[in-house]
Amino acid sequence: MGVELLEHANLADKVKPNIVTNTESCEKTAELVSLKAVDAVLGWEVFEHWDPDHIETVYLPKEQVTRIGYIPAAVGTKAKEPALAKEFIAFLASDDGKAIFKKWSYLTSEAEARVYTTPSTPVGGVYELPASWQQ
Repeated sequence: MGVELLEHANLADKVKPNIVTNTESCEKTAELVSLKAVDAVLGWEVFEHWDPDHIETVYLPKEQVTRIGYIPAAVGTKAKEPALAKEFIAFLASDDGKAIFKKWSYLTSEAEARVYTTPSTPVGGVYELPASWQQ
């Protein structure tokens, strides 16, 4: 998603030479800022709530937000207890599940995300990584 944002804003050529690392998780991305290992990251709004003393969210202009991302949930084909896994997914999507996410400052609806986007910003979708970004 970060590459898509940079390409869309015509900032890729300017920013790419300054990228010092890529991480495999949101936790590690936020940790880089908390530990002052980097000056900035492209990440989620919730990072600020994880460590408000060290992380400040700087919002993109609405027209630069290329899509609304979401966290999918699925039952693996090799699940040992698929019925229980389906129950867990149902809980995540329930009012009680959403309340837990909201308690920890996650956005829980498209309407909440729309505050940061234009009305026409798509939800989900696919972005093909340009060859120049592939290692």
